[in-house]
Amino acid sequence: MFIKENLSKLEGGEVENMTSGFEFVFPALLEKAQQLHIDNIPYDAPAFKDIYARREVKFTRFPKELIHTIPTIVLFSLEGLRDLDWQRLLKLQMEDGSFLTSPSSTSIAFMETNDEKCLTFLQNVVQKFNGGDVLNKFKAGDEFFCLRGESNKSATVMFNLYRCSQALFPGEMILEEANNFTYNFLHQYLANNQSKDKWVIAKDIPGENFNGMLVYLEWNLGYTLINMVEQMKFGSARHYTGSGGARNVVQNANFHSNFECAQVNT
Repeated sequence: MFIKENLSKLEGGEVENMTSGFEFVFPALLEKAQQLHIDNIPYDAPAFKDIYARREVKFTRFPKELIHTIPTIVLFSLEGLRDLDWQRLLKLQMEDGSFLTSPSSTSIAFMETNDEKCLTFLQNVVQKFNGGDVLNKFKAGDEFFCLRGESNKSATVMFNLYRCSQALFPGEMILEEANNFTYNFLHQYLANNQSKDKWVIAKDIPGENFNGMLVYLEWNLGYTLINMVEQMKFGSARHYTGSGGARNVVQNANFHSNFECAQVNT
């Protein structure tokens, strides 16, 4: 599966290249996966233990009491923390209702508190990006692109878009279109035995794309990716968001945040 295939990247990766709050969010996702009884993840891998260790070091710098008292960078990754006093944390909101402008942190705060200022911030984010469908900006006719007017498409860019399209929710047609387009593009790319990408120098582009597509197909045989992401990211969101409209705001805002993270991680 994808995690096993990419363990070496975690083991040899530089701390400086990790996204902000990775040492909080990734362990939280692993713990959620264990609660869901997903057993084919090597939870005791040394790379995972290193990330847990980094989290503990971070907690020595930012103990729980400090996190609840003054604004710190940890507010950017609240979705990766547990046992928080949300009423105290609400006092650390920014004027726009967010937590350090993070859609994901603000979303989990809204899910836990139903705070109107959080909802207003999330609504503004969704409206700014026309419902969260930022991919419309990279679509011309039936095709998706990275740079308008490009003559050749990059397999690496299309693979990144393919990965992004897997985090879809029912009714997100733009992501379904992106998934179909990139799947067909990559399938043809592999069928033609292409191995070069003028935009990226990689050791094994065909292998990476092929493995990535196999992972997606494997997920669809058991847990669907939609349900997996929804459970791991939103938990029991429906118990907190109330109306369907508010729930959609949370989902779209989190998708926008995740799309940004996917771009950083590639």
